[in-house]
Amino acid sequence: MSEKLDKEMLREMPSRTYREEVLTDEFVEFTDSECLPKFEFSGYNLAEKHRLARHILHNLLHQGLRGRVVADARSHAPGAMPRIQVWDEIVGSRMARRATGSEMSGRVTLYFPTKKLFELRQLWELERLRGRHYDNGPLVKLSTGKRNLITGELLPPEKQHKPIDLKHYIRQRAGRDPEGFKNGMNYIRVWEDLIREVNDFNNGHLWLIQAPSMRVDGSTTQSKAQVSTSLRLIWSGHMHRYGRLYTFGPMGAQGVSKDLRRRMTISGEPAAELDFSGYHTLMLYNFCRPFIEVEGDPYKPGTILPRFWSDNKASEAIRAKLRQIIKIVTNACWNTFSRRQAEGVAFQKLKEAPSDVRQVIYDIEQSNPQDLLERIEFAHQALMAAGRFYSNIGEDLMQTDGYIMLDILLQLVRSRVPVLGIHDSVVVRSKDVEVAEKAMRSSYYRFVLREPRICRVF
Repeated sequence: MSEKLDKEMLREMPSRTYREEVLTDEFVEFTDSECLPKFEFSGYNLAEKHRLARHILHNLLHQGLRGRVVADARSHAPGAMPRIQVWDEIVGSRMARRATGSEMSGRVTLYFPTKKLFELRQLWELERLRGRHYDNGPLVKLSTGKRNLITGELLPPEKQHKPIDLKHYIRQRAGRDPEGFKNGMNYIRVWEDLIREVNDFNNGHLWLIQAPSMRVDGSTTQSKAQVSTSLRLIWSGHMHRYGRLYTFGPMGAQGVSKDLRRRMTISGEPAAELDFSGYHTLMLYNFCRPFIEVEGDPYKPGTILPRFWSDNKASEAIRAKLRQIIKIVTNACWNTFSRRQAEGVAFQKLKEAPSDVRQVIYDIEQSNPQDLLERIEFAHQALMAAGRFYSNIGEDLMQTDGYIMLDILLQLVRSRVPVLGIHDSVVVRSKDVEVAEKAMRSSYYRFVLREPRICRVF
């Protein structure tokens, strides 16, 4: 493949800007044992170059598994040179390909991992991590979240998503009652035991995805990569607020794109994904008393965009994009404290939308962000009358769907079915679809007392 063609291919791929995150001990062990010895760093401040190399490799693998390139500027700003040198060494060691940009052209440089890097990671994982739980701290965590629980305002960035000591939290709530503290800690252990039961069973299976990568000569290939299905429960602000399950470990399976999940195998067998359709919106209707039956699509795109939706010749691809916009904005109505916040979400999503979507919204429908919200309010008049809009009811819905998901996972692992939970969907072996759907329906009915809508994604 020519250098020109190589660059063109990289620039057509979705990108994410380089950023540094907290690295797990396992990932540091991997880079220090398998990658750093292959680099020939010179000059001063080697410790800083090693630190940068770990973060760059994490960016490459984390985004590469999602079919994305890493974007980073080759800036001449003070302090930027060490990172450029580390990038050059990683490319020179044939662990990444790049399409070089410059400050003059205003284009960032794009990087993508090669098959060599994927294989280094995969071999290390198969030797060290298969079949054991990732020891990354407690399975139940409490954090500060993003907003002040009283005012609803965003917390300063340095105070967002900060861990709260759960033991100290329970001691404060128990006060001088030692029995209350003991019961609180035992309660946490019950949650941990249930989650550990799921993790231990799933970690006995090999979860692999086929990830795109590049050979040294620039041609594309597919590399197998193992992903982590280990879960932990995270509460935000106080116990039971949100309470969803999140994967952790070097490569959390929940972060893998839907396209890559289609190529997932579970102990060598093909996977399937089942999804709760219109999950939170339908759940709100199911909680209404008297009960309100919802016909058709819960997001009601035909009611919200009637001119376009009534056109039988309308592109299905554009319909899918528009439905996604409606879904995001509708869910924002359940997860905000004010109409103004929801308008901000609508404005941003329409600003980011492709031109064909914007043409439908602005030209064909003669709409805008404020009008789109009015149409959504009209489409869901019963929920508007019930005070569900702009009430932040979403945190209660997430708490409920967290309980539902754990119940589904426990049902399936106790039936010897490996399963990955992704908030509103589950991934199982294709042969286990029937038993998985039965578990989803059973758990949803247990908490909501209504029948869910379930669709097979693949």
